[in-house]
Amino acid sequence: MGYNDFKHFDERDALFRNSKGKVKSAPELPYGTLVADTHCHLGMFPEPGLTLAQAAAHGVDFICCMTDPTRPELDGDDGDVTRRTARDTYDGLGSWFDDAAALLEEWGMAQAVMPRVRFACGVHPHNAKYFDDARDELAALLARPETSCLGEVGLDYHYDFSPRDVQREVFAAQLQTAQEHGLPVSLHLREAHDDALAILHETGVPKAGCIVHCFNLDAQTLAPFLELGCYVAFGGPLTFKKSWETRAAALDVPLDRLLTETDAPYMAPEPLRGTVCTPSQTVFTLRELLDCFGYAGAERAFGLLQPRQSDIDKGAVAPVTSMPDYAVLQRGLTEAQFAERVFQNAHDLLDAKRA
Repeated sequence: MGYNDFKHFDERDALFRNSKGKVKSAPELPYGTLVADTHCHLGMFPEPGLTLAQAAAHGVDFICCMTDPTRPELDGDDGDVTRRTARDTYDGLGSWFDDAAALLEEWGMAQAVMPRVRFACGVHPHNAKYFDDARDELAALLARPETSCLGEVGLDYHYDFSPRDVQREVFAAQLQTAQEHGLPVSLHLREAHDDALAILHETGVPKAGCIVHCFNLDAQTLAPFLELGCYVAFGGPLTFKKSWETRAAALDVPLDRLLTETDAPYMAPEPLRGTVCTPSQTVFTLRELLDCFGYAGAERAFGLLQPRQSDIDKGAVAPVTSMPDYAVLQRGLTEAQFAERVFQNAHDLLDAKRA
């Protein structure tokens, strides 16, 4: 599905709209909650200033923007999505902030705090076959102080836009590069988790950290990455009705390694699924994550772990009957403290070390 297959609207405001254009309320979060989008693509938005203003309006205080040093026309699976080079994305941020500030003033929200933005740069597995041509640009961008992560990198065996052997070679090379630069990595893994694990074991997990980006599978798939000490970022798929196994997997992640993200402009969360995703929508994923850990009550939390009734009726899966101990999962923290810890994880991993 390409960018233009998602519903988008012409209104220049900070309201949330579902795919039918109906305005949806922002979820309730503890007062003063700071939100982090650890993985988005600001350079793909036609008006990044509008996107930043919307993020500020909803308390998104930190954004990590992905870039790819290969030529933008090469990653060609996204329809007519806006394509800026990595360097243009870095260099455009100042003017985008100016645009965002003007919009916030127009909306009567001049007091809203603009998100801090850091960059990640890496050759996406789709573009692995162009890695050699992009080495110099990658090195130059990784050296910039705004860069706090190498990514997104990894393996994608679903599309196979680059040969698999080339993907594996480039993935290993970029893990080594991250180690040399003292940077964490953000992993894109699709239908390739076993091979990725083998490479991580052979090459080593960068000491600065490793993020499993947009995790949307089950606890069994996640377990070996947790054993390696990886952080886990949850985005829109955590909120999808059929994602009960992903929600169960989230409960296994140590609190100090939980992250939120969007992958904007893709993967909008419920109740906005089918629309262009924006960093502001991270608030829906954070709300779902808090609900998974019992902060909206055990009944709501336990319901999130249940398979769809239609699948149970078909005999495809059994209902979940054992309720987690939510008091243990919450580690004695209030909802506000838990949310603060999730935000602090993003800050410590992707922002503080490059301040």
